[in-house]
Amino acid sequence: MIRSVHRPVVGIDASTKTGLCTDGVSELVKHGSVSKGDRVGEVDRLQRIWEWAGALPATAIVFIEGYNYNSKFHAITAGEIGATIRLRLHIRGVPFVEVSPKALKKYATGKGNAGKPDMRMAAFKRLGVDDADDNRVDALWLYAIGMDWLGKPIVELPQVNREALDALQPVGHIDRLVTKPIDITH
Repeated sequence: MIRSVHRPVVGIDASTKTGLCTDGVSELVKHGSVSKGDRVGEVDRLQRIWEWAGALPATAIVFIEGYNYNSKFHAITAGEIGATIRLRLHIRGVPFVEVSPKALKKYATGKGNAGKPDMRMAAFKRLGVDDADDNRVDALWLYAIGMDWLGKPIVELPQVNREALDALQPVGHIDRLVTKPIDITH
């Protein structure tokens, strides 16, 4: 398939502090903290995330980190946030590609089991970015893997790292990447 890069590429590390990277610039989007057991607060936060995801460019292609099924840390919250973002993108017709945590780590470091410090060090050594926030670092690497997948790599990596590209999973409206017009009225 011929992949078009004539769209904004967005990297998203979905969590309570969502890492977002567009045009190679990472930022942290805080959706607000919620007290344990505050279900109204949880729903309000999901609404803020829904609205935030609705403001992403309709012409974008999003590279979003997949779920970490081995993590027990805030698994339900992470699932709700990730599902809210994915559903909003899907309803709006924004194509997105899921990048498993293992593939993202392999792309950045060459090892699918790399830790957060390894990801930060790889960002510093390969991209010249010194950022202590794991969410922004992951979003930057999601942006980088997205650009590479689209044929416009922003960094030269060894082949062992680039093998991670084979594991990417196009999910929503990927058929729109080549020729279909985009309805931005959603």
